[in-house]
Amino acid sequence: MRNFGSEQNWVPDMADRELVRDLVMLGCPDHRIATHFGVTKRRLLEVFAYELAVYSDQANTEVMKKLYARCMQGDIKAITFWMERRAGWTTQAAENNNVSNVKPVSQRNSLPIAVVVRDDNNEEQRVSLTEYAKRTLKSVS
Repeated sequence: MRNFGSEQNWVPDMADRELVRDLVMLGCPDHRIATHFGVTKRRLLEVFAYELAVYSDQANTEVMKKLYARCMQGDIKAITFWMERRAGWTTQAAENNNVSNVKPVSQRNSLPIAVVVRDDNNEEQRVSLTEYAKRTLKSVS
């Protein structure tokens, strides 16, 4: 931890800004960066508002691009992760073949990943999102 004396008088130099950029892009929490510089989180936000906002968004964008590319390549784990995080879905009930015990929408925060599909005999089946994605990708290729 660095000590700058009075944090109100502290003016960061370019090396400090580059360090904050790198730490933000690596996902370091704000309070840890503030501790490193020996300032409060509030002062950190005042001094590095640009770096904290822009580089956090930039890092998230780069990761999302990679995740999206993996989804488009048919990576089932990436697709499942995306749907759980972006669509609020959950795989617990569907993966355990326990779709009948899924709580009503009013009693839960996310949708179960269970898809009703028709098989070759035109009979309905409940399958997990993972299984549905595998079937869909096979039919597309």
